[in-house]
Amino acid sequence: MPLKILSRFIRLPNLLITVLSLLLIFLILIFPRIENLGSISIFLLIAIILGVVSIMAAGNIYNDIYDQVSDKINRSNQIVIGVYISETKAYRWSYLLNAFALVIASGISLFLWSITPLVIFTGAIFLLIYYSKKAKGVLILGNIIISLLCALVFYIVPICYSPYLGGPWYRKPDLLLVIILLSSLAFFTTMIRELIKDLQDKTGDEKASILTIANTWTLVKVKTFGYFLFIFLLLQLLWAAFYFFYHREELRGIYFVGLSLSLCLLVLKFAQANSTSQFATLSGWMKLYILQGILLLLFWI
Repeated sequence: MPLKILSRFIRLPNLLITVLSLLLIFLILIFPRIENLGSISIFLLIAIILGVVSIMAAGNIYNDIYDQVSDKINRSNQIVIGVYISETKAYRWSYLLNAFALVIASGISLFLWSITPLVIFTGAIFLLIYYSKKAKGVLILGNIIISLLCALVFYIVPICYSPYLGGPWYRKPDLLLVIILLSSLAFFTTMIRELIKDLQDKTGDEKASILTIANTWTLVKVKTFGYFLFIFLLLQLLWAAFYFFYHREELRGIYFVGLSLSLCLLVLKFAQANSTSQFATLSGWMKLYILQGILLLLFWI
């Protein structure tokens, strides 16, 4: 399979953003706090990344299998399953990737002598399968599941590295604050992007009888809900900016102001968008905004 097609098949750009998130969390938030550093800590990070990426790739493939009807309308020039790879082989790839992730999760749990990583990885797999088969067609539920899983990415590294931190990660106030803040921003940013994608895919989803906000509510109601999400996210950003300015951490405060201004521009674009192409462009901008949010971690170096 050509690299370009493979990239589309597993959503490579999304996987790379996740890998970047995991690396930055480890290098900036966890690595400086590790006690008794050894080579095993690097192998643990590699295992976490491989496990998370495998689950995400499998979830993307599984979702495409169930989206074939809508994708023929929404993304007719980007279809992989049925054109470059058969549905049977796509199923096989998703099963193999999930099995690989479970093997890795089992190894991590045995190494740490904790069942938590295995529970998290297994739960993520079943949630993604449930999303593709059922939740995507249940009003708002699918959006919430994807947003929760995106937020969970920020917790997996601290959870797995707790034994190396001289105590549970959540008992370290500075680390807890950053993780909660980043995961909350990830949740609401993803909720907004999923809403925009629903608007972008409205035509195909209607043909496939997939129940989403976009094809259930009027455009006015959908945008009102979107404004609510934007405002809630903006309030978080402004609170964070105020918090860091108050504690004389000006660089962090300034970056949060920058995130707030970028979000205001996206709100304007959201208000102006009415067509499928406009929502598609806006979805791309939201992905860049997510990347801008992840780079926030650089201010904790």
